[in-house]
Amino acid sequence: MSLIRKNILFRYLLSYLAVLLVPITVFGIVSDRYFIAMYRNEAIEQNQLSLERVKNSFDGQTRQLVSMAAQFVSQPSLAASNIRSNPTAYMQIIPVLQGFDFANDFIDGITYYHLGVRDIIYTCSGTFNPKYHPRYTSQGRAAAIEEMLDSLSGPAWICTDENHRSSGSYSGAHLEYAMAVPDMPGAYVVFRISEPGISNIIFGSLEDAVGRSLILDEYGQQLYPARPADPELLDELRPHLAEGADSFAYMRNADEYLLHTRSDMTGLTYVRLVPAAAMLEEVIHRQNLFRFLLICLLLVGGSVVYGMALTHSRPILRLGLLVEDSVKDLPGQLDGIQKAQLAIRRLKERSSSLEQENRRVQRERLLLRLIRGKYATMAAFNRDGEPLGLRLALPRMRVALLYGSGGADADALPVQQQDLPGDMLGPDTETYAIGYPEQNSIILLIAYSRDDSGALRESLRGVCRSLSESWSVPLRFAVGGACGTARDVFDSYLQALSGVKSGIAARSRDSVVIYDDIRHIGRSYAYPKEELDALYAAVTGTRIDKVEFIHDVLVNTIRENYPNRFIITALCYDVVNVYLRAMDALKRPYLEMGDKYAGFIETEGRISIDSLLDVLYRIRDDAIAFLTSLTREAPGDISRVVAYIHEHFRDPDFCASALAESFGMSLSNLSHQFKAQTQWTVSDYINHLKINYAKEMLRGTGLSVSEIAAKLGYIRTSSFIRKFKQHENLTPGEYRGAFAEK
Repeated sequence: MSLIRKNILFRYLLSYLAVLLVPITVFGIVSDRYFIAMYRNEAIEQNQLSLERVKNSFDGQTRQLVSMAAQFVSQPSLAASNIRSNPTAYMQIIPVLQGFDFANDFIDGITYYHLGVRDIIYTCSGTFNPKYHPRYTSQGRAAAIEEMLDSLSGPAWICTDENHRSSGSYSGAHLEYAMAVPDMPGAYVVFRISEPGISNIIFGSLEDAVGRSLILDEYGQQLYPARPADPELLDELRPHLAEGADSFAYMRNADEYLLHTRSDMTGLTYVRLVPAAAMLEEVIHRQNLFRFLLICLLLVGGSVVYGMALTHSRPILRLGLLVEDSVKDLPGQLDGIQKAQLAIRRLKERSSSLEQENRRVQRERLLLRLIRGKYATMAAFNRDGEPLGLRLALPRMRVALLYGSGGADADALPVQQQDLPGDMLGPDTETYAIGYPEQNSIILLIAYSRDDSGALRESLRGVCRSLSESWSVPLRFAVGGACGTARDVFDSYLQALSGVKSGIAARSRDSVVIYDDIRHIGRSYAYPKEELDALYAAVTGTRIDKVEFIHDVLVNTIRENYPNRFIITALCYDVVNVYLRAMDALKRPYLEMGDKYAGFIETEGRISIDSLLDVLYRIRDDAIAFLTSLTREAPGDISRVVAYIHEHFRDPDFCASALAESFGMSLSNLSHQFKAQTQWTVSDYINHLKINYAKEMLRGTGLSVSEIAAKLGYIRTSSFIRKFKQHENLTPGEYRGAFAEK
């Protein structure tokens, strides 16, 4: 044991030394070669995106100015004819300009000029003689307003010549946007925007901004800010402007980064100069944080190494003792690690066994749905069954019941999966056994390629003899009629069941009775005691799929005896009593099922047969809703969801998305939890309830099919008919007609 401890200690030391040394080496490489470069590129990209947003914002304001200029044409006072003929036209024009000015906070003033009246300029504050109006910088030189406007080839951002003074205050500096008024030949408008307006609306506060921002026109002339341009910087940018580069960024020198973008709409170039220290501030912060975490790792790791060096053997010894107390039949010559390995191996074997059991249960559920006739086609069944290795490829099928003729309880039959292999009837057949006891029987689904009842009988006789000897129980087979479609499988099951119920199979000398031989014999009524007992066991065992299956069998028994009101009434009362007894055994006080159906039990025959069947479906749905809540495995309380569905499914606007929104969950998450706990999808469960409600309306009201579809929220009646037929194998009209005939 001492050697083992030394080996373990040595492994701990090596492991934790590696954990300490590897991060240091990785950090050195990452920090020197990749770390700063990676985050620097990220910082540059963020700043470039910020500059793009500035450009987009400026372009948006420009579009507003163009839109505003287009409105000038609707102002009669601005027409040249009005200006020439009306000496007091300025009294009309100035208020118009002021109105446009007040409508946009971005504008600091508007100038209006018409080449047809060259001796006057109109502004928001008054009129000017062109000789005394400020001069503009046009294509790098000073020009009067008329010359500047004549040189325009289209709308352009310009600045007054005073913006380029070499000294003095710049508080009055501004940019101007000049353009011809659409559909008014000779008319021009110049919108003035102050530098503070540009700073506040586009860039934000210049005092709080990091770095410098510039705006250049298409000739490389600095428009913003209104300060003397940096000739060195402009010379550096002109080659890029000449090349027509849209966006780029580079490190101008050791202390500064330059970012550039150009607007195709306005022709303006936006430049941002950011100090390297500000650009890399976040990078340096992350690097310092990484170093701090590394130091913490070194300290914690060193403490762990020291602690593990002192107590390296204690956990293993404790683990060995724990395994000895928890696991039986351990070999004596094992150390703690070997004992733990053995325990884990046994746990894996148990987990594998649980997985196989879960797979078996899932297969049973699919087979029960097939036997109930809930699959429209075999292709649909095979699609669901393929993940579980369940596929019926042969064209013909029969359902058989294997039961103990000696009176042994079906659940006492010593059934093992290996006793009922899929090819037990020969290579040309597929057989699936369902571990479900009913009427002392096991349900078998047999698929075969050719319909030869004689060969099938011989194969079943051999299996019956073999299993009887193996289990020491006298056995018999009752076989239903042949079927070729998924919808007919339930009929085959009922035919096999009738062979058992009628007693013909028990009285026959042959151990195999096939429905083909007894179909001419009339059926007699037999009280379904075994089915009622099985229903009680299925409810108390929370097996929803089996509850639905047995319920269908009982309802079919009731329908077969439809003319006999006494039998139907008695059976319905017994079914309700079974549900109530089972729910009472499960201690279900909150739905108060006994009180809910007490009125039905006390009616003593005054209730109609149609209402009896409706009650059976309602109590079944209530029981399934409660069983669903008991089978939850996920953290969410699906019982509340089920109760909410039962309360709102009649609402035409109710759907799976609305349900998820009501519980504040995503549809995918709700669907996953609902499926895990109920074996239903949310949509299928809602449709199931809606179809049952539709059946109630078809039986109990005179509403048309389209009216019922609208009440259930179906936009197209054809969709409702298709869903109804998938569920019941009848159209709504056929269902109503069949019910009326009964």
